[in-house]
Amino acid sequence: MTRYRILHTTRYEFDAATASCALEARLRARDLPGQQCHFHQLVVRPLTGKRREWRDAFGNLVARFTVPAAHQTLEVSAINIVDIAPRQGTALADSPPWECARPEVDSATAPDLAPFLAETSLTACPPNLADYARASFPPGRPVLRATRDLTARIHRDFAYVPGATTVETTAAETMRLGKGVCQDFAHLGAACLRALGLAARYVSGYLDTSAMKAAGAPPGGDASHAWFAVHAPGLGWVDFDPANDSLADAGYVTLAWGRDYRDTAPLLGTAGGGRHSLRVSIDMTREEAVMVET
Repeated sequence: MTRYRILHTTRYEFDAATASCALEARLRARDLPGQQCHFHQLVVRPLTGKRREWRDAFGNLVARFTVPAAHQTLEVSAINIVDIAPRQGTALADSPPWECARPEVDSATAPDLAPFLAETSLTACPPNLADYARASFPPGRPVLRATRDLTARIHRDFAYVPGATTVETTAAETMRLGKGVCQDFAHLGAACLRALGLAARYVSGYLDTSAMKAAGAPPGGDASHAWFAVHAPGLGWVDFDPANDSLADAGYVTLAWGRDYRDTAPLLGTAGGGRHSLRVSIDMTREEAVMVET
């Protein structure tokens, strides 16, 4: 069992004092099989006024808050202490043929998968992107083996170039540019899968880059990360990371998931008026051994 302590800090600095602030935070790590968030705290400076928490349509914890006092700096810090259990390897060849993995949501047999089948403005799939996807999915190929091949091709065919894209870059634009970052590759993978009728979701979280190095793979991103997951009948959701050409297993902490980045944005809303600068820092530390009572 590995325990991670993650400090995620976002700091806004404004040119002039502002009192306009209303934000939604999705910054609590999820509780999942093999992942348990033992502690979470959201600290906002200056102090907030009203604060409300709820679960969104995808089960992510959302905290909405306002800052009523005039301020020239705003700092939002989230602390998560998370335990990650060792994960069993995934037998890619044991998954069903990809054609059999396409859910029949119109028959109401899989209503929970319906949101992850539809295109969004960030994951719309033009014909050339659908053609790119089909190369990994010949008839009868196991869905996880095909998705693993798609993951490797995205890693090979697209350059990891920070600053080449923005949070509004679409999968189609990434296809045209031939470069991007982990968020873009996650959108691209999800768009490819949905083009073939497969359920795919966008996942945000944190990556322990030291764990990636220990596994022999150079990381393609820092501690804040994004990847995608495909749904395989009988196996559930399986996560893939095209930025690192790997399954998302050891060293990954899941924060939120949804249809695309907009469903998982760590902070969303109005931080203040006027010109401002933004700085994000993430400190992720781990302890190798955690004793668990049985």
